[in-house]
Amino acid sequence: MDAIDDSKIRQLFDDYVQMYSSRDDRLTTYFSENFSGFTGGGDFLVKNQKEWIEITRQDFDQIKEPIRIELKDLAIQSLADTIAVATGFFTIHLPIKDHVLSNETARLVLIFRLESEGWKISHSSISIPYHLVREGEVYPMNELVDRNQFLEKLVAERTTQLSDANEILKQTNEKLACEIVEHKQTEEDLQKSLSLLSASLESTADGILIVDGQGKIVRWNRKFSEMWKIPQHVLSAHNDEDTMNHILSQLVEPGQFADKVRTLYEQPEQSSFDQIKFLDGRIFERYSQPQRIENAIVGRVWSFRDITERKKLESQVFQAQKMESIGKLAGGIAHNFNNILASILGFSDLALDEVEKGSSIEDDLHEIYAGGLRAKEIVKQILAFARQSDENVKPTRVDTIIIEALKLICPVTPTTIEIRQDIVSSSRVMCNSTQIHQIMMNLCTNAAHAMQDAGGIMEISLKDIFLREDNGNIPGGLKKGKYIELIISDTGYGIALEHIDSIFDPYFTTKDTGEGTGMGLATVRGSIDSYEGTITVESTPYIKTIFTIYLPVTSSMDNNIASAADEPLRGDESILFVDDEPTIARMGKRILENLGYTVTSRTSSLEALELFRANPDRFTLVITDMTMPHMTGDKFAMALKKIREDVRIILCTGYSNKISAENAKEIGIDAFTYKPFSKSELAHTVRDVLTKA
Repeated sequence: MDAIDDSKIRQLFDDYVQMYSSRDDRLTTYFSENFSGFTGGGDFLVKNQKEWIEITRQDFDQIKEPIRIELKDLAIQSLADTIAVATGFFTIHLPIKDHVLSNETARLVLIFRLESEGWKISHSSISIPYHLVREGEVYPMNELVDRNQFLEKLVAERTTQLSDANEILKQTNEKLACEIVEHKQTEEDLQKSLSLLSASLESTADGILIVDGQGKIVRWNRKFSEMWKIPQHVLSAHNDEDTMNHILSQLVEPGQFADKVRTLYEQPEQSSFDQIKFLDGRIFERYSQPQRIENAIVGRVWSFRDITERKKLESQVFQAQKMESIGKLAGGIAHNFNNILASILGFSDLALDEVEKGSSIEDDLHEIYAGGLRAKEIVKQILAFARQSDENVKPTRVDTIIIEALKLICPVTPTTIEIRQDIVSSSRVMCNSTQIHQIMMNLCTNAAHAMQDAGGIMEISLKDIFLREDNGNIPGGLKKGKYIELIISDTGYGIALEHIDSIFDPYFTTKDTGEGTGMGLATVRGSIDSYEGTITVESTPYIKTIFTIYLPVTSSMDNNIASAADEPLRGDESILFVDDEPTIARMGKRILENLGYTVTSRTSSLEALELFRANPDRFTLVITDMTMPHMTGDKFAMALKKIREDVRIILCTGYSNKISAENAKEIGIDAFTYKPFSKSELAHTVRDVLTKA
């Protein structure tokens, strides 16, 4: 018992004595409901509060005037946390003259008990001195002795009970304190786990949704609501039907999505992985795993990952690999086709020199020759698509080519189409001006075709741009640096989503028969790729389609000086003409002989090498094909140079991915030309090389 309880008991004791002496009937305030005690008169034992109060009130009725109680030697002793005993000696001065109690001292014992309402008196007893107990006086001696013995026994029993109860209560309190500490630690651990779970959910790049066993929404992370564009108030309301409707409204195949969800709820132990496509073009990976607690399935975790950009990159890689394969095939076809065209054009040219002028045969030969020239242009497009044509590549101002192309485009474009231009770059790129012109004509023609029915706006812009890796604005495959950005857009019917990945494929077209060959965009892409640039396309049908071209800017200037146009085309030098195709070897020999040269032809590079080795000074010039069996043209040229360093060499090819004009110059080749060549082109090349010799 602490000092506070001791003070409360003393105050209660004093109040009780004051109440008794003043005869103030406030008895129920002080006594416990489980009260027992001996009456003030000492006549008998009282075992309940009600009876004790009635007897005391009778005492008050007998002596109604206040009495004086003289108290001394008060002592309070704690028997337990909830039990205390107060003892003291007192003298009662009654308003009865010469009453025996007014001259003697008695002993008072009060037992206090701590109850829910505070401290209460649970027992009261007064011990009268033996010599006062005489016949006819206050207390009979025998009853007093019995009463004291009973009181001592009762106090002893109560003390033992209260001590035992206090020990039990102490143990209970200690156990409860331990449980409180354990509970607090468990609660802290739980809070840490929940905090870690929340941080993990919010830090992941995936959208996470957790549902219970009935499919009701339990929890989600911020990324989930952002990816699915679901307002927070819809998720916070845990309205599963609204959430599902919001999800399904965005999908290409909502029924398939709903069926998958339904199947997994019917088979809760199953896991799932698939991909879902959105109406806006996005693609998500969807993972689903059952949530288990002690092997019992209590819910399901859905995880969504946006793989749109990854799919685009995969598509670009696949497209690049496909284009590379097609390019190799196209290059091989072009080589064989160029050899055939070389014969057609060459022999047609020879025949035109000998045919009767004005005859129908001359007309037929002109048609054959014109058809050969058209086929030659198609092969050039194939080679450009295959990125194997670097003919006439030099530093070129793209803005001047665009302006020239627009002069041709504007007059033939319907007046219902408005053409807007914003040309602000004058930078140079390494390219072929004819191919850039073809790119412009091709893209602008396509844009006009898309708007021919309803009209619209065509926009052409050209500006400089610097691509940096740190801000993530580099289109796939490009290096950081300065580029020109050419944008051609239209507001026509656009490109369908299912066609967007195929528009650069050779022969792919959505135009009606006779309106397009399907080679236009394939050629455009091949040319741009050969300049180490790239082209991208974005299309929203009937709103806007945008083609964007990036080409690297060069600081080089064009220092080429055109040769004089009036150089003599004929000559009398000795020439060795080598080609593995007999028809081309014969054609080349005849063309050059008609120009006055002495020509020896061979169809084997090994035979030609032995012929040259036998008499190195016999030939002033050697013209050789590039792709030949046993020994290619470049190796043949290097072998010739070892025999005679100053021999002049012209290398011809219909296609080669192994050598360029720059490579040919490095190994000592004097000129590099492409098949099929005309009589005039061959004459100029030969004369130019021999003149410089």
